[in-house]
Amino acid sequence: AILAAEAAGLTPCLMDVTWGAAEVSAAIAATDLRAVVTQSRLGEDRPAETLCFVAAGFFRLRSLLAFGPDVPRGVADLDAVLE
Repeated sequence: AILAAEAAGLTPCLMDVTWGAAEVSAAIAATDLRAVVTQSRLGEDRPAETLCFVAAGFFRLRSLLAFGPDVPRGVADLDAVLE
């Protein structure tokens, strides 16, 4: 995902996968992100679901993408796209 972002002329911005909605919101606001790639599951955490909740507050955030099983509605399933 990092190499694909760079190849598309974008700048990757790595975030800690343990961050909650408040930290993710602050990072998106501070960096003016346009797209976020995450995982659908990480142990018992559901980063893609958190991202759906956060994205509702950011009009400029255009693309939500996730790898893994059970990708929530509104998030592009990268596993399906890459098949």
